[in-house]
Amino acid sequence: MPLVRAPRIPTLLSLSFVSVCLLLLAVSARADYDIVAGVNGGYIGNLYLDSNDVEDSYSTTQASFKYYPLSQIEIDLTGAYTYYSKKFDLSNFLYSGKITFIPTSEESPFSVYLSGAYDNVQYREKREDIDNNNSRWIASIGYRLSPVVNLRAGSRLTATRYPNSEDIDADHEKYELFAGINLSLFGSNSVDIEAGLGRIDFVFLDPDTEIVKPPGFGLPAEILEGNLRLYYISPRFSRPLGSRTGLSISYTYRQFTNPDEVLIFGFATEFLSPWASIYEGSSVTVKLKSYMIPRMVVTTGAGYWDKTYLTALEEWINPAYGGKEWRRSKRQDYFTRLYISLQRPVSFGMSGMLKPTVTVDYSHNNSSDEGYDYSGTTVSVAIVYRR
Repeated sequence: MPLVRAPRIPTLLSLSFVSVCLLLLAVSARADYDIVAGVNGGYIGNLYLDSNDVEDSYSTTQASFKYYPLSQIEIDLTGAYTYYSKKFDLSNFLYSGKITFIPTSEESPFSVYLSGAYDNVQYREKREDIDNNNSRWIASIGYRLSPVVNLRAGSRLTATRYPNSEDIDADHEKYELFAGINLSLFGSNSVDIEAGLGRIDFVFLDPDTEIVKPPGFGLPAEILEGNLRLYYISPRFSRPLGSRTGLSISYTYRQFTNPDEVLIFGFATEFLSPWASIYEGSSVTVKLKSYMIPRMVVTTGAGYWDKTYLTALEEWINPAYGGKEWRRSKRQDYFTRLYISLQRPVSFGMSGMLKPTVTVDYSHNNSSDEGYDYSGTTVSVAIVYRR
């Protein structure tokens, strides 16, 4: 029996967000706006990101409308549909909205940034249990200490809901407090450092429970409601390389402070799992963007991540006698990604711009669970029109 929780503040914030968007849309019929529409399709060499190497092709149609009722406000509304040719049940609709408010002027040394976003993803009937909606809220203040030093501090709230889940409640809220500094060094070098503390509230299994029930006889442990605490630090460096190329390098380190107090039910790290993005570890990414080829934008990048996921209680078949048992699994991955993107913008003057893009993306993963050892290549072609 799933644990049902009463509506919380994020739900009320989401309703308020929709109401504010509708009100602002009615402020001025003459306000500025942008329209972006595009199609994207291609081949995925490893759809499920595991050793099964399931291939598929997909296509996405997307449109967004950006509206500026006031000079300090941006409203962004987006709709998209993604179709998978083989795994049709993964096809989904995405609806999203975002509002950004910056009440301070560019001349002021103080800055205020407020943002709220909401998205809803709906899958086909066979996979409706992973339908989800997310709301994200950011509030930050900044201060320009000097022409080359900028300070900031703020908070984030992210709430995720799985309204159709029949298993243990996968809803969770993430709260973060952060502070950062941005430095311009020797003219063209930019260094940005951010650090923060966070907490994720959700329900989980009691990790101290002795597992005695075999699979198929109800939940094997008591359900608890608590939180997972974390901290992170993320320095970033960027600079131009000549007049037509830019380089950026980023590093992130994230650490949980109480991971042993949490036990997740089910395959906590599988494709589309609610917990697949919750892990600790470090990552390094490098990105190069070049305009050296006439009328062409070339973007290349590489990244490395080491990830330690939450401990999961999973069903497995014991090869000794072929029966189902529970086992605890703490998966650790080492993930590498390489990609290159070629874009050829075509301007139509006042009528807008067309941006055809070809991207090749290769990924490789080594895991402590051999079921998640894989390599895969994705090739995609996108055409985006912006007015």
